[in-house]
Amino acid sequence: MGIIRNSKSLSFSYLADTEVKGIKAYRYWADNKELDNGKYDPDNKCFCSGGNCLPAGGLNVSSCKFDAPAVVSYPHFLFADSNYTQGVIGMRPNPQEHRMYLDIIPELGVPIGVAARMQINIIFEGVLNITQFENITQRIYFPVLWFSETAEPGDDIVSQLKLVLKTIPIIMNVLSFFMVAVGSFLVLSAFVLSILYAQGKIKENPNILSSKPLKDSQENFIRKKE
Repeated sequence: MGIIRNSKSLSFSYLADTEVKGIKAYRYWADNKELDNGKYDPDNKCFCSGGNCLPAGGLNVSSCKFDAPAVVSYPHFLFADSNYTQGVIGMRPNPQEHRMYLDIIPELGVPIGVAARMQINIIFEGVLNITQFENITQRIYFPVLWFSETAEPGDDIVSQLKLVLKTIPIIMNVLSFFMVAVGSFLVLSAFVLSILYAQGKIKENPNILSSKPLKDSQENFIRKKE
């Protein structure tokens, strides 16, 4: 992503629910507005270099790359205007293979899958007195290369994530129900005892706090000593 990091940031919008190695996630993707030059999103007109806007689907990064005639697009000009495919052959855009996405675990807010895909193109135009370019009658966006970088966690990380997402919540729920049951039992017991006491079925024993047994024990001890 270094080719565009100095030009603009990318925003990802929700696409669909997905599953990565048995873990549910939300998939976010970079849609056709991210490399738009004002056709779909008027706010993107500010990214037009020198006021000259390219067709939708390509980002002019010449001002960020020492005025090199470079244009960044999605691979195979995915979501791009038809002007980009004129003059080149072999372009077969496929959203499943060429779009950029990010899979997020909703409970944790961390990524579990990512695919970064971009294509670098060079602008060719007709130039007089240069044999290689003088026969070019229209602007050509020539694809130089495209790359795809994908990442997913290993099996050990996946097992730890499943433990955090599935096993621990079950244990916490069981403990919560147990604590609620114990608390309810104690509250109910106190309530029943208070009712029985109010009805006189449980009488207070006046000897519980009496010191008489203690005095009798002291007198018996003195007599034995004598």
